[in-house]
Amino acid sequence: MKKIYFLLLGLFLMSSIPFFANTFSATGVIMDDGGKKTTDKATTIVLKGRFIKQPERSLPLAAPVDAVFVENEGIYLNASSSLSDVTVNVLKDGCVIYESFVDLPADIEVLVPVVCSGSGTYVLHLTNPQDGFLEGEFIR
Repeated sequence: MKKIYFLLLGLFLMSSIPFFANTFSATGVIMDDGGKKTTDKATTIVLKGRFIKQPERSLPLAAPVDAVFVENEGIYLNASSSLSDVTVNVLKDGCVIYESFVDLPADIEVLVPVVCSGSGTYVLHLTNPQDGFLEGEFIR
């Protein structure tokens, strides 16, 4: 009976190895369930502003875009609904150091390959043609 128990335990542990191998790696890179990788130097950017029109008497909506800055990669943007003609600006000390125009499909991560040279506080500024704006700071 003990042999069967240990045999089943061994099979269970062996079948769990691929799960843990996809979740963690020894180099400090964390793999999430979607297979994308982030490093320990990932910074979530908290965005504030208004990007879609809403009735005057409603509660403020959450920002429809999530943003994460990853060192040596750029800024990952993920929209909860499709957004087109989004202007992306990154500022440092009030000066625009990066500008691009992107379309953000719903629930698909888009990489903005911005290179932030030097340490300091940077500002991510997103706008659209409907006078929407979102802004957030991140520190490098």
